[in-house]
Amino acid sequence: MGFLVHGHITNAAIVLLGRPESTVFLGGAAPRITWTLYASDGRVETYEHFDPPFILQVDKVLGKIRNERYRYFDSQVTLFPTLANKYDPEVIRELLHNAIAHQDYRNSGKINVLEYEDRLVFKNEGAFIPGTIERALEPGYRPPYYRNRLLADAMVDTGMIDQNAIGIRNVYEIQRGRMLPLPTYDLSEQGRVSVTIYGRVLDETYTRLLASEPEMDLETVFMLDLVQKGSPVTQEQARVLRNRGLVEGRYPKLTLSSRVAGIIGTHEEYVRQRGLDTSICKELIVKLLRTRPCTRAEVVSAISHALPEDMNDEQRKKHVSYLLQELRKERRIRAEGARGSARWMIDE
Repeated sequence: MGFLVHGHITNAAIVLLGRPESTVFLGGAAPRITWTLYASDGRVETYEHFDPPFILQVDKVLGKIRNERYRYFDSQVTLFPTLANKYDPEVIRELLHNAIAHQDYRNSGKINVLEYEDRLVFKNEGAFIPGTIERALEPGYRPPYYRNRLLADAMVDTGMIDQNAIGIRNVYEIQRGRMLPLPTYDLSEQGRVSVTIYGRVLDETYTRLLASEPEMDLETVFMLDLVQKGSPVTQEQARVLRNRGLVEGRYPKLTLSSRVAGIIGTHEEYVRQRGLDTSICKELIVKLLRTRPCTRAEVVSAISHALPEDMNDEQRKKHVSYLLQELRKERRIRAEGARGSARWMIDE
């Protein structure tokens, strides 16, 4: 498992399982993870160090990160956003486990987790073994070697990293599924890897494109992500994106295509002709009544945009009456006053 060789405890065992004082046996190496929280103006608010055993420290680091909830639209056919955490815990664990596995402990540097208002940055010492992130994302890629062979073996056996080296691609897939920017790998500092993950949308056009084409392949999403961040793309990448109608502008200054407006237009046409789902209409009514009591006529006027275009006035009134009665049966709303002029309100 990488913990014992010929009956002797390995450095991998000390890093993953050893007490902090046991690191004196590592020949000068000082394994440490440091979490630092930055204020919006760039000041350091607080920090904390985490020493071995690293197998127990990852979740403690995760517990320090402010993973608030945020709202985003993951469907083109809804008026209501999805509520989700800024960061997927699996992404944080995967990147931190990678940093532990690939850290060059001979440099006596720390693994740094830098938390900003809208992003997390992971830094570890040691050159990026695949050379480029594009190569690491290739289907079937396997690293030619491991910097810390016994540590990697131990982490595979304990389920901390994947033996087939698909962890990085998995992180990209998770971010793609959440329609957030993909991780950014900065390899500009020699002998150091820096990875940034974002907890917010950078360009709504990118998010809408991914929402409109959920089966888009990761390689295309990767290129779109470069464009949204203003990162350079090759002429071949630009040609591929342009042929699919995903970008516009003159190379190298490309922007994401305004064809998203066509996607949104299609959504609006759908609503105009078919109307929104009954459950969505009911939520619109509840949201309206939370602001003030309303008569049936006021409700009809307020949600008319969500009803099918071919409904006449009488049909709209009947449909809204049905929705109001359904909500009343669910004890979410109630009516006060005479039948013809009753005012509807939240049932509290």
